[in-house]
Amino acid sequence: MAWQSSTINPATTSPAADITKLTNDLQVLRSVLGGSSDGDVPLNPFGSIYGASGNVGIGNSSPSQKLTVTGNAQVEQPTNTSVNLNLVQSGIAIWTLRNVATSGHFAIADTGGTQCLGIYSSRNVGIGTSAPPERLTVSGNIQAEQASGTAVNIVLAQSGIGSWTLRNVATTGAFSIVDNTSAEAVRINGGGSVFFPSIGTTASAANAFLNSGSSPANQLLRSTSSLRYKTDVRDLPASYLDAVMELRPVVYKSNAEADDQSIDWVGLIAEEVAEVAPRLVHYTTLEEDGPLVPDGVQYDRVAVLLLAVVKQQAAAIEALTARVAALEAA
Repeated sequence: MAWQSSTINPATTSPAADITKLTNDLQVLRSVLGGSSDGDVPLNPFGSIYGASGNVGIGNSSPSQKLTVTGNAQVEQPTNTSVNLNLVQSGIAIWTLRNVATSGHFAIADTGGTQCLGIYSSRNVGIGTSAPPERLTVSGNIQAEQASGTAVNIVLAQSGIGSWTLRNVATTGAFSIVDNTSAEAVRINGGGSVFFPSIGTTASAANAFLNSGSSPANQLLRSTSSLRYKTDVRDLPASYLDAVMELRPVVYKSNAEADDQSIDWVGLIAEEVAEVAPRLVHYTTLEEDGPLVPDGVQYDRVAVLLLAVVKQQAAAIEALTARVAALEAA
């Protein structure tokens, strides 16, 4: 099917003939848009516009959709009037792509016309807000998902310095904070247990109980003393006190990074304590799935044994004092 030239020339001597040509072209266009199967038909009077099986192509001779454009397209409105492109699903919803009047920012609006996402001249993006102060501002909840068995990551990157990753760990579902070397700094399991796999160490004192033998290492635990957490309570057997007398107090220099390495520290050696009183020692692994080795001393538990020793010696002194008094009175 061929198209005739349909330009109307006001100066023509036969305007009726020009009108006839245009009418013929419009009839063919109507046929094409209505589902004609006559093949690709260029609409010459309009430039590179084609019709094929009910589809229209602009700059495309084989349009695959109702409207296919090859090249740039521009939609305009008068000043202070929003430019809208509506995406309509019959009977379901309408989504609108909008160049907003006066402000000129880009917006995506829902069926009710409410802006869901906006991109502003500042290049800030707002979701659920019309005044985003940052590059991305969300008013409401955010959810990131991955396929089953794949970790979900949010990366916080500082250009030229490094990055931190907030991670939902694959398979376990634990929350993790990972540095730019992929070292795990913090992990929170589904039950709320907190771990510090890469925490620093100190040989000066124990201010919190970190279970160095947990997996991953350094589970944070709250120490308790209430009877609510105890059962089978008995007086401390005298045999426990013998172990205290075998402990060797030492003075040493610390090579822990957090300690002052120029002064003397006092304490016990975990390996030595483990030989005589294993229950007074914290344990850890030096490699994944490796054996437990002594790592720290439970000084608070040692203090309980020392209290028992003091009471035992105080009783002995009291008995000796009474005996001496009795001998002197005889």
